[in-house]
Amino acid sequence: MYKITIVGVLLVLLTASLLFAAGGQEKKPVELTKMTFITPRGTVEVMDDYNLWVAIELGSFEAMGLDVTMEPGPLDAFACTKFVDQKQADVGYPSPGILSASVDTGMDVIMVYEMMVEQVFDFAVRKDSDIKSVKDFPGHTMSLGDAGWQVIVDPILVEVGIDPASIEYVAVGAQWGQAVALGKADIALTWKGLRAQWDAQGLYLKYFLGEEFSKMPANGYAAQKSDLAQYEQRIQDLIDSVELTGFENHYPRELSGGMQQRASIVRALSYDPQVLLLDEPFGALDAYTRDEMDTLLLGIWKKTKKTIAFVTHRIEEAVYLANRVYVMTPRPGNNSAVFDIDLPRPRPEGITMENRYFKIVAEIKKKIVSDVEQQKKDGTYASQAYSTVT
Repeated sequence: MYKITIVGVLLVLLTASLLFAAGGQEKKPVELTKMTFITPRGTVEVMDDYNLWVAIELGSFEAMGLDVTMEPGPLDAFACTKFVDQKQADVGYPSPGILSASVDTGMDVIMVYEMMVEQVFDFAVRKDSDIKSVKDFPGHTMSLGDAGWQVIVDPILVEVGIDPASIEYVAVGAQWGQAVALGKADIALTWKGLRAQWDAQGLYLKYFLGEEFSKMPANGYAAQKSDLAQYEQRIQDLIDSVELTGFENHYPRELSGGMQQRASIVRALSYDPQVLLLDEPFGALDAYTRDEMDTLLLGIWKKTKKTIAFVTHRIEEAVYLANRVYVMTPRPGNNSAVFDIDLPRPRPEGITMENRYFKIVAEIKKKIVSDVEQQKKDGTYASQAYSTVT
């Protein structure tokens, strides 16, 4: 049986409530989906991929059903998009310049997640260099790990008013930073994680930070565009179901609070999860919009039949939505009571004006008040623990 589970008044033991909703069945082993990530740097021994390494070490990917492998691609600038295009890797990490050039050459790749919304590429020079700013770059040599990296640098130079033809590029492989330190080149392309690595190696370079003179975004995660085709219709159906048709290409700042919450629900459902967890999703909305969102959520549940665990401090909202309401105590958090909601499905909005609805709301509130009174007698009561009781 599919249930909407409302966990209220305070969420502490979410896992316990989910086990209860699932009937306490033992979790079966999940076959993991293999996924290969290819780095554009020729090595995985860098700080740049710490977010992925942490997720692997903590088991976050495994919890998502993924077996992620980190592979060091060659220094070839286009390796991370070529490997994805040729199905030798699932995810690459190209810069916007590399991605755009890859698309222009016909590669089947697309940016699926913009990891860095601000410029992260920097430039390094020797500390005794006569180069005092990026404006002094013309007439100097710049070392790169691969000649293709020029696609990364050129747009940055154009942005600050420098003709790329005024720079002499030198591709020296993995030691491009050392080339500057040894005087074999004047400038080196670098980035935050690499700066720390070069400092640790004792190169003692001076840096011009890209974020101070460039507004361009940096690397993001890219996948095969054709792989996403099977999801496009499902995502569009979700967008239609939350009445956001026509707003697909709008930024969050261009949406109202209610529309942003609808987009969040679409994003959560896009992964087709077995259980949807919603923690006070409508708490910041006005009363009218919140009621609208509650009704919309019921419509989504009716279509998807997902089990939904919904955290709320509003008893009225809990009763309107739920098959079952769990009343939680303050920390350490226990189920104080469980109420099966005997109201019809589909649940019309008018149900909130009926006596049977009010009786359930009153019954739950009586239980909470009883808990509060008992805690006051025991000297353990804290008023902020219950938002529904003052």
